[in-house]
Amino acid sequence: MKFVIFSALMRTGGPFALFQLHDEIISLGVDSEIVFYKKANFRTENGCCQVSYDEELGAPEMAGITARVCREINKDDVLIFPEILISSMSTFQNIGFTNTALWWLSWNNAPVQNLDRLDYAFPLSQAHHLFQSEFAKLRVQDLGYEGLMLSDYTILSEDGERASKNKLYDLCYFGRKAAGAEGVLAELSKKYSIVKIEGMTQARVKEILQETHIFLDFGMHPGKDRIPREAVMSGCLPVVRKVGAAVNQTDVPLPPTLKPTTAEMMDVEIMSDLIHSLKENTDTIFQDLKPYREEILRERATFAAQVKSFVNMCMAH
Repeated sequence: MKFVIFSALMRTGGPFALFQLHDEIISLGVDSEIVFYKKANFRTENGCCQVSYDEELGAPEMAGITARVCREINKDDVLIFPEILISSMSTFQNIGFTNTALWWLSWNNAPVQNLDRLDYAFPLSQAHHLFQSEFAKLRVQDLGYEGLMLSDYTILSEDGERASKNKLYDLCYFGRKAAGAEGVLAELSKKYSIVKIEGMTQARVKEILQETHIFLDFGMHPGKDRIPREAVMSGCLPVVRKVGAAVNQTDVPLPPTLKPTTAEMMDVEIMSDLIHSLKENTDTIFQDLKPYREEILRERATFAAQVKSFVNMCMAH
């Protein structure tokens, strides 16, 4: 028996977490391999599934983790799918690969409009459920499914919590998360220095966070996003739109000041006043964030314990 993880080959949050899971399972002395499903062809015969690829894959690397590429799936393997692949999980269940798990890396990115349909509900009822966020856990429990928490961890640089003392920028933001906020950002740029995070390496993103006072997060928070955690650990205050997983204090334990509503984030005057106040009181606010920073430092150990519980559960069946 081995664990087979279905992942895209993209440098985004979901694949990062799937690589982390792959690495942690291997560290337990258990075999794990990754299927890069967007590039894969599947052929089932004699009780197993052969996996081939349109282009030759070596050993893809992400977040410092080198993947073992899966080329064969057997009936006793544990197949782990991200929440966007419920239909694929159903297909594998229907051809006899019934030992499946669904990792809810988000809620909003899943086909939520279909989850009550029988052709989705049945495969969901047959799978183990894993929850990256409290937000997803509560939504899935509303559907009647229980499971295990399995978060991820923030990748901290070797120099730990280094932050620039001489900040170069007032604000930074992710371009891909800020569609609709162009007008607000244009107005704020008249008063504050702003840098757009786009097309940068992970190392450069961390440098920008270290060099900036405040990170503006306009995203919809479909799960427990990593970037606010990276900002906090880089000495950059995250201002997070209060939607999705950011609504609860388990996933995003920030004070109300750092969680403006959508309406507030779209109000230039409110945001300008907030930014001014945060810059004036940065040291005090970071003192209040000390428990959050300590929690982030514990994430790796927490994740290891969660993975071990999941693996032990699967091995016992």
